[in-house]
Amino acid sequence: MDETIILGYAIEYMKHLRERVKILEDQSRKKSMESFVWLEDDRDDHRLFEIEAKVCDKNILLKIQCEKRKGVVVKIIGEVENKLNLDVASISVAPFGSLSIEITIVAQMEKESCKVLLKDVVTTIRSALVDIGQKY
Repeated sequence: MDETIILGYAIEYMKHLRERVKILEDQSRKKSMESFVWLEDDRDDHRLFEIEAKVCDKNILLKIQCEKRKGVVVKIIGEVENKLNLDVASISVAPFGSLSIEITIVAQMEKESCKVLLKDVVTTIRSALVDIGQKY
């Protein structure tokens, strides 16, 4: 092969790689993270609970701060899996002070076509907490 032909192939391949990098960078910029926070206070401005939800691609991060109560974690996981149809990937529960806990859940949408609105996620968790009479 002639050196000019090899150089021509190399130039074409470099153009192809530059175009591929540009496409990948554009896709990366389009991936964004949305978040939604709900703070619930009572009439005396005492915090009842706090719910934060973030979504990136098919992943949802939930952070819930609420009163320590028997069954609260089970109730929330049930809502996430059954009502919202999300797959729980991980969960951690940590005490926050003597009366409250912080629950962190990473969940994934089951199907690519599935689109969950963060407001619906937070509203569902809020309803579950209200059902069990959360205060702290």
